[in-house]
Amino acid sequence: MEHDLKWLHRQNRMARCKKHGLHYDPKVARGCILCLKEAPRRVSKPKFLLLLLAILGLSFALFQIFGKKPPPADDGLGIRGLPVSASSGIERIDPEAHRVSILAFEDTLFDRNPSGPSRTRDRLDATGQTLQQEVSRQGKEAIAEFRDDMEGFLELVRAQPVDPARQVQLQKAWTQIRNRHFAEAAWLARAETGAAESQTGASRYRSAGADLESLLRDALADVEPLAGTDDADAWKSFTNRFGGRLESLIDEKPARPRANADAQLLLGYQSFEKALRGARALARRGNPPGDTRQVASALEAAENARRAFEKARE
Repeated sequence: MEHDLKWLHRQNRMARCKKHGLHYDPKVARGCILCLKEAPRRVSKPKFLLLLLAILGLSFALFQIFGKKPPPADDGLGIRGLPVSASSGIERIDPEAHRVSILAFEDTLFDRNPSGPSRTRDRLDATGQTLQQEVSRQGKEAIAEFRDDMEGFLELVRAQPVDPARQVQLQKAWTQIRNRHFAEAAWLARAETGAAESQTGASRYRSAGADLESLLRDALADVEPLAGTDDADAWKSFTNRFGGRLESLIDEKPARPRANADAQLLLGYQSFEKALRGARALARRGNPPGDTRQVASALEAAENARRAFEKARE
């Protein structure tokens, strides 16, 4: 009896589908069986969130594989490939207006006899900031790019003391910046391998002064037996030997120091050039000398140069 009453109540609740003519219980379904089949399936919230997370995860993985550029190779010293700005199409900077600052900076960076890792770092930072500030005053687009690249370079400099191995890496990084931002100039070195093309420390001048003094001392010993004689063959043999050694020395002689260099370095270079003039005159002579005064004068100048170079600061 109770079962029949439940069946009767259910039949009273039944509705008739206007589209298909089938009966359905509104409390159980939203339409007849055919309406439910035709209606689009609704995805439950948990399934939708899982699907969304799966799509986002796949997109991130694909970006990591194909869209992200690999980082520059590390050289083992904490210096990675410097992100130099792409300045193609922008007029490069005239280096002549910044010649003094560039040379002061490169004197330290390419010094073959640096004064010490910490001091080299501090000097590079100071001279680099001076160059960066001087160039930045022009306020052009190319200047802004140089300023950004130079700031990245100086961050590398400040990171740790500059030992010889790190110095080579910094030379390469600076060469990349310099060649990109500065126009060509006859005096501006293009040291692709990091070799010191600009002026180096006082030790190079000391070495050149000692070599010239040794050459002239040997020359004086060779000329003394020839003084007052008419042995043209002996004199010619001497000038050939002496001239060959002199040319080798001239090929490797250091450049003239800048005007603001150490006073002893400037003084020594004056004597060095005087000794070179005497040595050149000696090599050009085609006849035996009447005495040895010319050689002795050049030797004295070479000795003065060597002593001044030894007093000069690095």
